[in-house]
Formats: sequence, structure tokens, C-alpha cells
Amino acid sequence: MTDIRQILIDDWDPIGIKGFGPDDEYDSYIGGLYRLLTKKPTEDEIMEYLYSIEIDQIGSTIKDKEGLRVAAKKLLKVNLSLD
Repeated sequence: MTDIRQILIDDWDPIGIKGFGPDDEYDSYIGGLYRLLTKKPTEDEIMEYLYSIEIDQIGSTIKDKEGLRVAAKKLLKVNLSLD
């Protein structure tokens, strides 16, 4: 799950914590993302999921669709095995 955590911090980061915020800031979203990824979602479905977190849970009003796309592409490549 460290891969998902790193993508959330490095590529998604809707509140700008990269480099100075706590590494576990987005950990509460990892479980939901993991469950979504096991269902083989499309890139757009991942983008919609992340965007809904930004709007509904974080309260962000920034609409950085390109940042969402970069994160979604990387999330699709995450190895989901628990080994």
C-alpha cells in the first residue's frame, strides 16, 4: 500500500502537503482506492473517485483534472498483491 500512499502524496496531493506535511495525511483514502483498484476500473473512474474525495471530503474547489489523470494512470499500474 506504500505505492498508493506515494502516488497520493506525489501526484494527487490536493492540499499541497508534499515535502512538508505528514506522510500519512491521505492514508484514510488508501482502503477505498485499493477496493476500487481490485475491480479493474477505468482511468476515468479513478479520476472521478479522487475528484469526489477532493470535493466531498476535503472541500477543495480546485479542478486540476490533469493532476487527477496523472495519479489515475499511476494507480492503474500499482501491484495489488499483498506479498
